Amino acid sequence: MKPQNANPNARLIPSTIPPPPGLLGLPPGWERVEKEDGTVYYWNVKTQEVTWTNPAAPSPGAPAPIPQPVPPVDRFNPASVTRRNSKLNTIPGAPSNLDPESEARLRQFQQDRYGTVQGVQRNLGGLDAAIRAPGAAFPPPPTNAFPPPPGAPPPGVVMGQPPSGLPPAPAVKAPTAAASGAPPVSQHRFRAMPHLARNMGLVASTVQVWIGLIILSSNTYRAGVTIVCDPPLGPCADGQPQTLEWSSPYGLGMGFWCLVGGSAMLYFEYWTFARPVVQVAPFLWKVRLGAYLILGVPGFLTAYPTDSNSSLMPPILGSVYYMIVAGITAISAFFARTPTAKEWAWPWFTSDAQKKKLVEEGGKVSSFEELLTTIPKQAISLFEKGMLPRLIFLTWYSMLNIVLGLEAYNRHKNSVLGKALRGVEPANELLQKVGAGQWFPFAKLFGQLLNLNCTVMVLPVVRGLVMRLHNITSFKGTPWFLKWIPFVLPLDKNVVFHKACAKYFIFVSVFGHATAHYMNYQYAPYYEQALGAAIYNRSPTKMAWLPGAPDRNKLGIAAGFTGEVLMTVMLIIYCGANDQVKRSHYETFWYSHHFFIVWFVFLLIHGPVWKYWCLLALPAYIVDRLLRVFYRGRTPIPLANVFFWGSKPDKPDVLTLQFDNAVQGDGRKHVEYMEGHYLYLRCPSVEGPLSWLLKEWHPFTISSAPDESVLEVNIRIMPSPFSWTNKVAKYLAMLDPQGTGHIQLTTRNPTTGAITCGKTLGPDGLPFFQVDAPHGAPSQHVFSYNTAIIVGAGIGVTPCSSIMKGVVNYRWKKGYTPNNLHFFWVARLTDLTTFKWLLVQLPELKAQELVHNDFYGGDKDRRQALIKQLEGARKQLKELNADSKGEIAAPPALPPGWAESRTAKGDQYYYNTMTGETSWAPPGLKEATAGSGGTKEQLELQVAQLQAAVREASTNNRTLSITIYLTGCKPGDLKPKPDAKPGSNEELIAALQSTTDPNTGEPYLIIKAGRPDWPGEFADLADRYGREDIGVIFCGAPAIAAALKESCEKYSDREKTIFRLHKENF
Repeated sequence: MKPQNANPNARLIPSTIPPPPGLLGLPPGWERVEKEDGTVYYWNVKTQEVTWTNPAAPSPGAPAPIPQPVPPVDRFNPASVTRRNSKLNTIPGAPSNLDPESEARLRQFQQDRYGTVQGVQRNLGGLDAAIRAPGAAFPPPPTNAFPPPPGAPPPGVVMGQPPSGLPPAPAVKAPTAAASGAPPVSQHRFRAMPHLARNMGLVASTVQVWIGLIILSSNTYRAGVTIVCDPPLGPCADGQPQTLEWSSPYGLGMGFWCLVGGSAMLYFEYWTFARPVVQVAPFLWKVRLGAYLILGVPGFLTAYPTDSNSSLMPPILGSVYYMIVAGITAISAFFARTPTAKEWAWPWFTSDAQKKKLVEEGGKVSSFEELLTTIPKQAISLFEKGMLPRLIFLTWYSMLNIVLGLEAYNRHKNSVLGKALRGVEPANELLQKVGAGQWFPFAKLFGQLLNLNCTVMVLPVVRGLVMRLHNITSFKGTPWFLKWIPFVLPLDKNVVFHKACAKYFIFVSVFGHATAHYMNYQYAPYYEQALGAAIYNRSPTKMAWLPGAPDRNKLGIAAGFTGEVLMTVMLIIYCGANDQVKRSHYETFWYSHHFFIVWFVFLLIHGPVWKYWCLLALPAYIVDRLLRVFYRGRTPIPLANVFFWGSKPDKPDVLTLQFDNAVQGDGRKHVEYMEGHYLYLRCPSVEGPLSWLLKEWHPFTISSAPDESVLEVNIRIMPSPFSWTNKVAKYLAMLDPQGTGHIQLTTRNPTTGAITCGKTLGPDGLPFFQVDAPHGAPSQHVFSYNTAIIVGAGIGVTPCSSIMKGVVNYRWKKGYTPNNLHFFWVARLTDLTTFKWLLVQLPELKAQELVHNDFYGGDKDRRQALIKQLEGARKQLKELNADSKGEIAAPPALPPGWAESRTAKGDQYYYNTMTGETSWAPPGLKEATAGSGGTKEQLELQVAQLQAAVREASTNNRTLSITIYLTGCKPGDLKPKPDAKPGSNEELIAALQSTTDPNTGEPYLIIKAGRPDWPGEFADLADRYGREDIGVIFCGAPAIAAALKESCEKYSDREKTIFRLHKENF
């Protein structure tokens, strides 16, 4: 519950939780009473007087002045900063700068530098005012924040009796769909159905075309079977006529029906969404529905086996698919909202306008020819950067598939069943003549690939295993025998590898497995005639779809039937996993993806040996899932604070949740995590109708630092009123009827009366949230680098916030890496107000860097002089490179007794083997100095020397640079405007630009307009750091990831700087 008189303009400092309000001592005879619904009133046991107001509270006078926002300087004030060490942040044997003596000196230094910090406060005041502008994010507080005095009890309360009800509060009335303009809830729940129907239609039509090709290529399906039992072919079965015939009167027609109909529907779907003009007319859904029904019904009518019809087995699968698609299409046509043109567009080939937009946002679009021509170059580049082991792993995995497949082919070809189907042993000239049994070993080949890939596909989503591998490889000083893990195993692409196994290896294997079986089923009449009905049924349809067909396992279920069920389940899983389905309605993806339970159950029944393969992965996943659901996901964690951010008071854009994560009495926290980790949230009060079956968990990156006493997540609220994020925002907003934008929750112990920060249960008796955390992510590998670039795009900035706060506020004080952080954020100008929670932190973090360097940084003047010399030498070298056209002369030979060597970081130096003298410059070569000119060789040598000297002088110095790229604007839009509207983007930009270093006047943040200049940024960092491995941590759009990948490859040099990209994937 929220304390009265809470300051709506006060901003919580993320690093600490404000203390709960204290209990006022009550006068003699008064007692505090708390009702079951949580409301509190006061009762005098002598006079039987009751009141809502604390009798010990001072009587209200004039309205209290509006409190000013808490100054950001408190974060740097030693008296107000408390630190708690986290177990995950303690590395055995690592040095620490936080011994008591250093801590005391640091506090004294901060007190001495308080004038500088006051300047920081003045600079941040404008930003804080811009973020908390009245009428922009939060409304002003009420003029009278006091409840009625003791002499005026609430209406309906009789003196001497407990209050009968709460004081009147602002009514919270949920707007109706018609009043708010929102669609009905059914339309929201079915919002992803059009995309799901389209995906299923594409797959079903592709399967229909594939089946048509199988029919037309098979004489049995196309024209039927005629067997004449002549003596050369061996005797016919007893009691059978000499001529056996099963006709297929519809074979040729159904072959063309499947081929032409499936192709027509493929073109129709492509015509609606992939062309420049998107077709979204509502009547097209009724056209789809009729077309799918018309195309699907003939498959059922012609598949029933009779004596005169051998049955056309293959079309029934396409018909089953089309019936499912017709059902989803009917829901889309009559219950779901028709998608807009922008939502429905799914261009398979990037248009010029889209390419221009991607380039504007800093992305890159490569043509197919460019991808092919760069393969050799990429292989060489990977080798030079030490990334070739991962390529070798992928090559090895592909070769493993080939070897296992060939082994299965050879084994089943020479097996007893394989020889019998081919008529080799026992000899059967009939089977040999028609070429039967040739497809059987191919089916087993692809079945072996399914055994392997269905097992490997599970491992990347065993979150506990992936997190532990991330944790043991994300620090400097990882043992040598574990260093190979991140280079070989794609830990930072675990979800991508999971998808790749499903989309490529498993899809191709299922396609080949099913094709081989379908082609083999065409010989079913011959197998029955030669081997008997106990081995094979003459009907291909029964062999494929009848649970009691001859090919039964120990459970009495035929493999053909379970295979058809598995292919039907694949239709649901694959089509529901599409990104457009996931973004339209996450619950549709969530529920459809959980059909994997049906998939694995039938896979265990279908595959005779997969029960042994699954032991490598499935038990680990089951244990991990049970731990997440019944242990970690049920751990109660109190919700302490809720913040609403946005440009409109009644329509927030971002929701900030802060959970109490302080150290408990046993020395542990609720959640032990690292910077870059993410979590899953579940809100039981807003779950859908299937929550009793499948709990609804949503992933979010943790924004707070591990050493903070809060666990913070920032959630972007989707505009749909029925989305999970919007429902959560509305649910929490009911606790803030005055619209202050801040909810502080506390819990009172009914026995002791002690008040603690945070509340676990909501007003409906259900937990506010259940938290499943932590989970490992690629961004936590930032700690294995001395210098790191962290890039966030849009809401992908949340892991960057966690990294910066953890490193600047805590890790630097403990002497841990990374020492240099370069933060880049890419966002649209129109979205700037959505990220106010981030903007207020950036100048404070920069100010912390300045305070740290003033205390720990060493000789600042010497470092600045070296940097100035380095910049001058680089400038001369660039000018010389621009004018130079000749070849570089070979370096002179070393004098006798001199040799060259390299430091642990790779910097080259020279030493005398006789005298022990060392030198950065080659002996006998006059060392060039800044401004003295010299040859190209001398300047390159000087740059290397100065880079090494800067690194040596910066051993205890720390760097945090902040660069913001705002797309969708021009440089003129970033100029300060004196008439900027309070709370607008212009005021925010002006406030950010006004935050400067009080001593030097340099801005804390660099704000640029337009798309990012990645080549320029990477080139500058490569020149600045020289020979060093630099980690690039990114979370955001794939197009920007492609541009970063290109820059990492272009500006990496084995002899100089190497950039290693780690991309965030959900």
